[in-house]
Amino acid sequence: MLVATLFSTLATVCLADNYIQSLIPGLQDGISISNSLAYYLIGEDNWSHATYQAAFEYAVLVSILCLISYIAASILEARK
Repeated sequence: MLVATLFSTLATVCLADNYIQSLIPGLQDGISISNSLAYYLIGEDNWSHATYQAAFEYAVLVSILCLISYIAASILEARK
């Protein structure tokens, strides 16, 4: 669970960076992906601010669920 939580947190940070950089006009020539992990998670199709925002929000949700699961598993393991 710890590995999943760490990976989802890293993915969330990469997607947040990508989303924030896409909002800054003039930073890129058009819309692009700022890092390779975000490119792997989003893919090649339908790049838009809305797509980046949706991917970031989904990653935040997954990270929160992984963190809650990790905490619950840690508590259950400590009780044994």
